[in-house]
Amino acid sequence: MALPTSITLPVSVAGTSDFNGDGRPDIVVTKELSNTAVVFLNTTGVVADVAVRLVARPILSLFNPSIRYDVSVTNNGPEPLDMATVTASLPAPLAASPGQCTPGAGNVTCGFGAIAPGATQSRFFTVPLNLFTMGLPYTVTARRTASTPTDPNPANDQASRRCIVVGPILTSCN
Repeated sequence: MALPTSITLPVSVAGTSDFNGDGRPDIVVTKELSNTAVVFLNTTGVVADVAVRLVARPILSLFNPSIRYDVSVTNNGPEPLDMATVTASLPAPLAASPGQCTPGAGNVTCGFGAIAPGATQSRFFTVPLNLFTMGLPYTVTARRTASTPTDPNPANDQASRRCIVVGPILTSCN
């Protein structure tokens, strides 16, 4: 644990204790001239490996065809995950409809709350299909854009799915 350099002297270490109940000793520093104390929480070794998964399922309909994208976040541990944000990029001219994620210009953002080690949370969004989307392949990529605590393994932070829209009742995703 590194102490910030912005503390003005004189200071003294008043003691250590586990102030937030995470099993790690935290440090209390007193600043004698200003009559204050500062607690520095020990965050060493706090990591939660976020694994992102993306599934694309065509919803075939003559009048309202779409693709439903399911975004899953698994906490591979070892610590609990406080939060994660996954952003899916959408190639033009695709645009998302509101679901459990927030559509933006060319992307969709999915927020996830606390996840215990070994547990998974999922969110979904849909992309309506129209004449402008027919006949072309589209690749949507979902990637972790934020998480707390630190994610030590960037290798599993993104997933992609490629879909080809042949017509309103024929779409293939892999």
